[in-house]
Amino acid sequence: MEYKPSLPDDSVNLSKESPLKDFISMFIQIGLILIVLYYGLGILSDFISKRITLEQESKYLSTIRKDQNQKFNEVNTYLDKLKNQLLEGREEAKHISIYFYCDEESNAFALPGGVIAINSKMIDVLKSENALSYIIGHEVGHILNRDIVRGIGRNLIVGFILSFVSSGQKVFNQILNTVNLNFSREVELKADKIAAKLSLNFYGHLRGSNEFFQYHLKEEKNLSWLKFFSTHPSLKERLRDGGDFTKDLPLIPNKFNLLCDENK
Repeated sequence: MEYKPSLPDDSVNLSKESPLKDFISMFIQIGLILIVLYYGLGILSDFISKRITLEQESKYLSTIRKDQNQKFNEVNTYLDKLKNQLLEGREEAKHISIYFYCDEESNAFALPGGVIAINSKMIDVLKSENALSYIIGHEVGHILNRDIVRGIGRNLIVGFILSFVSSGQKVFNQILNTVNLNFSREVELKADKIAAKLSLNFYGHLRGSNEFFQYHLKEEKNLSWLKFFSTHPSLKERLRDGGDFTKDLPLIPNKFNLLCDENK
């Protein structure tokens, strides 16, 4: 048989699959691995968080000193009274504190260490004591559910996972953040349920609980396209049955609305 020299066939080194198809497949696989890893570590984080007692959190993680807010003693005493009413007879009450501060945008939130922060605009927006108690109950719900510690744990998990991803970090960060949004909305609805239960147990009804949501409902309608990116459920989802009638409810003392003006 006669030998005929020829150039090597370079096609043996070429993949028969499309490079784009390979990239998409790899991208999807990495994304799924990250999501599974997120949920797996999230379960571990939740398990550890629930083993941290509220007393331990209050002792070691509190971000507010007791002497830090002396000029608002009267309003803090009032807010603390509402908190204690909701948690009457419960051990957790003594490990949760209220912090009042001045701001022009209504807000209330829970901080590490069993601290609830409520600002002046929130008190200005609300008229009834029932509405304010419901807001406090909602933040108490976050603390009782260990949501703050769990949230810190999940944010650390996201940072940990992304530290191993060098390329496409922004895209994978968006994926994990989207997954994290679902967790955030879930805990908000659970905190609403606790607020409703606490308010119902103390007042015997839910009148006034919708006051804050109704105030902001108009603003949300104008920004409804932002719901996908929001950590909170829509206000319509959070409106409670029987919570929109505020006539004859006890009112928040008007003098508290002037506190921040006096301390400028």
